[in-house]
Amino acid sequence: MLNDWLIQFARCPRTHSALSLADAALLDRVNQAISQQQLVNCDELVVTRPLSGGLVNTERTLLYPIWEQIPALVPAAAIPLALDEREDRENE
Repeated sequence: MLNDWLIQFARCPRTHSALSLADAALLDRVNQAISQQQLVNCDELVVTRPLSGGLVNTERTLLYPIWEQIPALVPAAAIPLALDEREDRENE
């Protein structure tokens, strides 16, 4: 997995806020939506490849995919998080 030291310096390319690792529950929901071809990224392309991890911005509005331990910190690759997923995280 990504080095914690590196994560503390990572920033969201869109909002410039800090990034943190997505928890297992969020990652499971995202991968389930990917398997059902129901998830699009900020470039409006359907995400077809399951994630091995993800980095979420502080606002919990965007998830940057991690594939094979390599984060895709490109604005177009970001996955917008639905409002109900953000509310679920805030209530935890």
